Amino acid sequence: MRRILLIDISDHVAGRIVEGVEERGCIVYRPQSLIEFTGMIGLTSCDGYRGWTPDAVPDIMVNFHSQSTPQIAETCEAAEMLGIRVMNTPHAVALVSDRRRLLHTLRKNRVNVPDFFWGHPSRIPEEFGPEVVLKDLHGHLVMRVRTSQIASRDELIYCERTVLNPLPGVIQTVYCICGYFFTVEKTDAFYAGKHRRRAIVRTVPSEIELMRKIRDITGLDFFNFDLIGDTVIDVNAFPNFFPYPDAVAALVDYVATIEI
Repeated sequence: MRRILLIDISDHVAGRIVEGVEERGCIVYRPQSLIEFTGMIGLTSCDGYRGWTPDAVPDIMVNFHSQSTPQIAETCEAAEMLGIRVMNTPHAVALVSDRRRLLHTLRKNRVNVPDFFWGHPSRIPEEFGPEVVLKDLHGHLVMRVRTSQIASRDELIYCERTVLNPLPGVIQTVYCICGYFFTVEKTDAFYAGKHRRRAIVRTVPSEIELMRKIRDITGLDFFNFDLIGDTVIDVNAFPNFFPYPDAVAALVDYVATIEI
């Protein structure tokens, strides 16, 4: 019987996944706290290079944990090294979490991304224009600011050149959930006009091509990315696909049937 370790300690978002996987005859372990998680871990190189405490060795670890928690990241790395299938590995998540490395890697692989800058605000190139998109290097803060308003004595900043939107106020978010994909149209957070409701729209061939390329570059099992025109402005390793039943079903089927 297939054993699944599902890690969503910070958000507790994956209840539907548990129900679906259990209905497929799998055993699911879902620790409810970091203490419970650490208390059940016991990897060893003995006994065929895998061991566990308790004796139930998981076949698959599904990583929904969006916070930077060393105990979880290091356990996923050790599990992968010892032959346990880890979905959304720490290596893949780390690439997406570092905005500079992500955009640099995507650009090297001929994916359109914004120009970006890392340094002192006084060094922002003039060609970036009077406004830039200021972002946390590893966090979620995103804001559009005038370069003249960024004050810093000794702090370095990360920002991106503003991307001109051919459809003012509209952003496409493309989801890839274990090979199942769909596109959601939403309002740009910076748009001053009337906000529209999120709606699923047809995924065009260029978006499918981008999805496959990003999947191959990052190694993520599930993710989404935001598009303005043909420019990828963000990739998210922990997408909220739970409101979409077909996406939930796709992940359940993948976990229950993937070769291990």
